[in-house]
Amino acid sequence: MSFKLYKIKNFSFVVTGYTPSTSIKENYESNDYMFIGPVDLKNNRFITGTQKYISSFAFKKSIKRVLKKGDVVVDCIGSDMGNVGIITDFCISNQQINAITQIDAAIINNIYLYYLLSTKKSFFHQIGMNGSTMPIISKTLFENIELNIHDLNTQQHIVNTMSFVLK
Repeated sequence: MSFKLYKIKNFSFVVTGYTPSTSIKENYESNDYMFIGPVDLKNNRFITGTQKYISSFAFKKSIKRVLKKGDVVVDCIGSDMGNVGIITDFCISNQQINAITQIDAAIINNIYLYYLLSTKKSFFHQIGMNGSTMPIISKTLFENIELNIHDLNTQQHIVNTMSFVLK
């Protein structure tokens, strides 16, 4: 079994979310798209619904931050940081979330990435405690995290095994 060391930015693009203004009523007048926050990542491997939603109006204004099916999201701020999820449909996330998008499937399987990052909660807390009272992992720090990644065949074996165990 062999590993290769990659920074997250070497196999993907990282997007930090944002919150559309609540003072613009059109942003929230309909529930057209999921709006992912930290609470939505707790105990959810696949994000199929969220506590908050945004309208098509808000979604269109955030086109550069749109997440899609298969993207992996990580809560990177606060005492409960390190929760991970996989997107199931087009959506956006708030600024507490770093999303791993445009994942290079020739390097890493997105579900394997989910499982790998799910084991890193203590590590996230460790690097997020940078002298402030509120733990935070910036986009720059996040995309430079190094991960030991198995070869694709081993990744698929792990995904198959974990999917079987979690049924």
